Formats: sequence, C-alpha cells, structure tokens
Amino acid sequence: MKKLFVLLLALSLPFAVMAKDDGDGTAVRPSVIHGDTRIHYMGSVNGGMAFLGFYLHTSHGAVFPKENLYAGVGLDYNWLYGGNYIDVTAHGKWFYPWRGRVQGYIGLQAGVGVILPGYTHPEPDVSDYYPASAAFVVTPGLGFVINFGKVSLDIGAKCRFSPDITMGTGTGYVWAPIAALGIGLIF
Repeated sequence: MKKLFVLLLALSLPFAVMAKDDGDGTAVRPSVIHGDTRIHYMGSVNGGMAFLGFYLHTSHGAVFPKENLYAGVGLDYNWLYGGNYIDVTAHGKWFYPWRGRVQGYIGLQAGVGVILPGYTHPEPDVSDYYPASAAFVVTPGLGFVINFGKVSLDIGAKCRFSPDITMGTGTGYVWAPIAALGIGLIF
C-alpha cells in the first residue's frame, strides 16, 4: 500500500509543476471551488485499489463556497475478495485551506451497502454462496486535490467499515476496515 501511495504522489507532481499562476504569485484557479462564489454543482469520479480488491466511485452534489464544503450523493462499486458490493451513500467533504493550488480534504460517506448475490472467496474447492443483503456502511476519507482550470486532480485514501465484512478477535467479531487508495477527477 505504501508503494502505491508513493507512486500516486509521484504521478501527481508533474501536474503541480505544470499548474499556472497569473504572474503575481496568486493562483488563476485558487481552489476546488474554481472561483465561484455561489452554491453550485460539483461532481467527481475516481477509482483505486482496496485491500483485497478495487473500487470505482462517483459522487454528485453541491459545493458551498463560503464554508468550503461539498455535500452530495455517492455511488460506489466495490469488488472485495470476490464479493460485489454497491454502496449508496450521503457524501461530504471539507477542503482546507480555503485557497491554494493544492488543498487537503477530509471526507465522510455514510449509507447503505448492498452485497450482490453470488459466490465469494475465489479459491479452489471453496463455494461460499451469499444471497443479496444490505447493511450500514461508513467510509471516512482523507486526501488532497491539485486544482487546474476546470477540474481538480483528487488523490486520497479511505477506509470502508460495514457489518457485512467482519474479522474475528479474541473477544468476538468487529467490523473489518477495508483500506483503499485512489485517484480521480473533481469537476
């Protein structure tokens, strides 16, 4: 996972170097808000590697420029160790600092995760069939964006928690954290 994160960071450096300013040191596009002062549409798409799988994500909603907040609805497809999951969540992000070519963010998704019916654990001589079921899912996230003219490059990490994936401990079962690293675009 560390190597993947370092690779994503290294791939983002040329974008940061090529980003332009207006000559007096201020950014042409100072933030992920893209200079707009009104509440307006914002969307994102990204994908990445999860522990024992991968994910694809899209989110669409509104950004509140004065608060530097995004609120929307997210849709995720997760392939985790042979299981197919669809998550429908409320999605929020807070960007900091208010201005900057590079901004950090903290995010949260919370909603319903549905495991699609089928076989999981792709191993020889194992046939675990699971019927469709739904469960609560929460996914905190952390990352940064590199802002360009009309889009922003999004590089982040998140961790999915749900009672449909558990791990045993000495005292019982707990929700297993499914860590993921991804890259995408905010528009």
